[in-house]
Amino acid sequence: MAARDLKGVGEASVAPQPARHASVCERGRLRSTERSHRDTHHLFHQDGATGLRREPAMADWFEIITRLAAAALIGGGIGVNRHLHHKAVGLRTLSLVACGAAGLVLASLHADGTTPHVDAMSRVIQGIMTGVGFIGAGVIIRGQTDDRVHGLTTAAAVWMTAALGALCGIGEWRIIGVLSIIIALVLLTGGPVERWCDTALQRKARKPLT
Repeated sequence: MAARDLKGVGEASVAPQPARHASVCERGRLRSTERSHRDTHHLFHQDGATGLRREPAMADWFEIITRLAAAALIGGGIGVNRHLHHKAVGLRTLSLVACGAAGLVLASLHADGTTPHVDAMSRVIQGIMTGVGFIGAGVIIRGQTDDRVHGLTTAAAVWMTAALGALCGIGEWRIIGVLSIIIALVLLTGGPVERWCDTALQRKARKPLT
């Protein structure tokens, strides 16, 4: 009788093991399935690791259009100011400079999917700022009758337009906003302030010494 009771207790303790084993296997299968889905999602979004090309989502297209449009607007605003001062560069030139800088920076950011490469972006920006210097040098003119040099402000405006275009490509909106305000103040008020200083200094020079 005791042996039968012990046998029954042993069977009762052993009986649930297949069910427990099945539940453990089921949990392991679920974890494996979730891990495979996560790995597949990672593969399709990390282009640099797999060589797969990810199609830009609608949000990416909106971001690209916004950054390029902001670069064109900022470059056009600076170009209008230079055109009103009868300079060689105008709205079209500086809009193209800003859009080109923004486009190259965006290309370096989106070349490897969602993982930005700071080194590649830094090299692109360095190349942009160096190359734009040649455009700026083309608008600098030295007078034949005097030693005055004309076009330095326009050359600096071309360089700053490229810098703002690169910042639009990165998407640093706070820096863009502050820098745009400073550039607008300098371009709009710098000329009158310089003329007032020249007039004040000339009056002071004409006053006879006592």
